[in-house]
Amino acid sequence: FYILDDYTPLRTVKPETLQQESALFAVKDALLYIQGRPLGGGGKASQGEALYLAENAPFGATFTYYLKEELKTKKKLRQEAEKEAEKKKTQAPYPTFDQLREETDEPAPAIMLTIQDESGRVVRRLNGANSAGMNRVTWNLRSPGTVLSPAAPEEGDDDDGGPDGPLVLPGTYKVSLAKRVSDVWSQLAGPQTFTVKALGVESMA
Repeated sequence: FYILDDYTPLRTVKPETLQQESALFAVKDALLYIQGRPLGGGGKASQGEALYLAENAPFGATFTYYLKEELKTKKKLRQEAEKEAEKKKTQAPYPTFDQLREETDEPAPAIMLTIQDESGRVVRRLNGANSAGMNRVTWNLRSPGTVLSPAAPEEGDDDDGGPDGPLVLPGTYKVSLAKRVSDVWSQLAGPQTFTVKALGVESMA
């Protein structure tokens, strides 16, 4: 049995989509509200492990994207070519000193999602997973904080885009997907337009 909270991208994906380098799927409307803490804190707070609680769906706008292949560094590509040559019983070319230096200086590949408002102003940038297949990133509907971000995380660590600022205003936004390979940024997919809606406004008088 498989229980999924939102499998809309799987219903809309087509065979030709999986042959593309990447794809960014449609985004559901995001509900804007202040999250409650009925137990006095995050998670179970002081209720103890005997109290069963399941996690709610992530708060904010969830972006689903597809990568056909993992982005690879020059070093990883060379190592894969060497392994393939070994399987075929052939001699792989030995890298030159300059090639080894380039591999050492090359930054790790990166995936980034950029969120803009209706005027085109960048509201937030989020790091995404560099993994083949379906990936998801959730934006907590907050703008960047006013303090400096901590040091960049190691490859594989989670990163939500830095310190949080205030919640954004309701409205129309768009998100696009980009990649960084060999320190060069290029557009992958998007933009996809979505709406941030304030919850409970109808009851305010």
